[in-house]
Amino acid sequence: MLWFFMLIIQPFLIRYRKFEWHRIFGKLGYAIAPLVCYSIFLVTRMVYYREIENRPIPDVLGQISLDIPSILLFGIFFILAMINRNNSSVHMRYMIATSLLMIGPGLGRALIFYGEIPFPVAVAIALYLSESIALFFLIFDFFNKLNIKPFLTIFLLLAANHLCWICQMSTWWQSFAGLLVNTFF
Repeated sequence: MLWFFMLIIQPFLIRYRKFEWHRIFGKLGYAIAPLVCYSIFLVTRMVYYREIENRPIPDVLGQISLDIPSILLFGIFFILAMINRNNSSVHMRYMIATSLLMIGPGLGRALIFYGEIPFPVAVAIALYLSESIALFFLIFDFFNKLNIKPFLTIFLLLAANHLCWICQMSTWWQSFAGLLVNTFF
C-alpha cells in the first residue's frame, strides 16, 4: 500500500512543484522497494509450504511462476527507474512499470472471487491487461516520437513474465523453480 501511495503522490508533488518533497519520498523508495520484493518473497514461500501439503510438487512449482518473475521484474523496473532518475520521462515510465506488476494480484482475485472465473483464466486476463497497457504506452510513445526504449523494455519483460506462466510445467521452469526453492526456501 505504501508503494501505491508513493506512486500516486509523486506526480502531484512534481505537478505542484514540490520537488524537495518528491526527492524525500523518492529516497523512501530505496527502503520500500526492497520491502515490496521481500514481502512478495515471503508470501510466495508461505504459499509454497501451504500448498505442498495438498498438491503435487510440480503444480506448486508451476504456481510460483507468477511470483518469482514478479520479484525480479519489480526489482529491475525499480533499478532502471533509479538509474534514470535524472531523465524524468524514462524514470516515470519505469515507475509506471512497477505498478503494472501490481495489477495482477488484485484483478486476479477480483475475477476469481466476484466473477467466479477459474484461476488460470483470471491470471491470463491480468497478464494480458498489464501487457496491453504497456503496449498501448509503447504505441503512444512511438506515434508521438518519444523514446520507445522504456516501454519496449517493459513490454518485453512483461511478455517474458507471461511466458514463465505459460511454461510453468516445462522442464526448464520446473528445474529453475526447484533450484530456487531448494536454495532460498
